[in-house]
Amino acid sequence: VGERDPRSEDRQLLLDALMAAEERVLLFHTGADAVTGALRPPAIPLTEVRDVVSTMTGVDVDDERIVRRHPLQPFDPRNFRADDPFGFGVTALAGARAGQEGSVERDRSGALLVDDLPAPARTDVDLDELVSFLTHPTQGFLRQRLGLRIPDTDEGIADAEHGSDHDSEEIIVDVRAAGVLPP
Repeated sequence: VGERDPRSEDRQLLLDALMAAEERVLLFHTGADAVTGALRPPAIPLTEVRDVVSTMTGVDVDDERIVRRHPLQPFDPRNFRADDPFGFGVTALAGARAGQEGSVERDRSGALLVDDLPAPARTDVDLDELVSFLTHPTQGFLRQRLGLRIPDTDEGIADAEHGSDHDSEEIIVDVRAAGVLPP
C-alpha cells in the first residue's frame, strides 16, 4: 500500500540477512576510491551496523576485528606480509617486489632500450611528423626515434566490411603474420 521506499527495502534486506546469519556475517563495501585511494564511507545502514557492533562489544570502530581494509591492487606489498599473507598470485608477488625500492635488481638485458636514447638532432620539424606524433604519440615515438613501423590493422578489417571474400579468421591470420598479434 502506498509508494515503494527503496531505502527502507534495502534496510529490511540487510536486517533479514543479519537475522539469517547463524555464526558469522561478513559485510562488504568499497572503502576507497579506485583511482585516488581516498577513503569512502560505507552506506548509512552499514555504518549503523558497525556502530552497533562496536557498542555491543566495546571494541573501537576502527579496530581490524570490525573493519578490515584490504589494498585495492593485487600487487600491493601489504597483501604479502609474512605474518598475515592475503595474496597468492605469483605475478602479483613479483609486482609487489618490483614496486619496492631496491628490493629487486632490474635485469635490463631483455629490454627494448638498454641505454638512454641519444638526443635528437635539432632540425626543423616536418608538419606531417608533428601531426602524426600528436595523433598517435606511441607510434610516432617508435617510428621517429626507433625507426619502427606498426602496421595499420584497420585496413584488412575495412576490406572485410566492404564485401571482401576474407573472413574474420583469415584477417586474424594475416594480422598475426604481420607480427601485430601473438601466435
